[in-house]
Amino acid sequence: LIQASRVVNGFWLIFFGLSVVADLNLVPGLSGFLRAVAKRGKDDEGDDPAGKRRRPWWQVTVPHGWFTHFYVVGVLWNA
Repeated sequence: LIQASRVVNGFWLIFFGLSVVADLNLVPGLSGFLRAVAKRGKDDEGDDPAGKRRRPWWQVTVPHGWFTHFYVVGVLWNA
């Protein structure tokens, strides 16, 4: 049986480690990929209508504001 606390702790440990790798550019190819994944809805194409082509599912982003529930639940969970 896997304990939920170990899974959550493992997730945050991996998340922190990957954040450090991306921030310090320790592995150039991986760092660029991690930065692209962590853009949090920022769009490189701007408001150009020609840039509104369909993207592959792994390049789809969502607005940062959609994650309000994540922060609320996180604060309540850790209170």
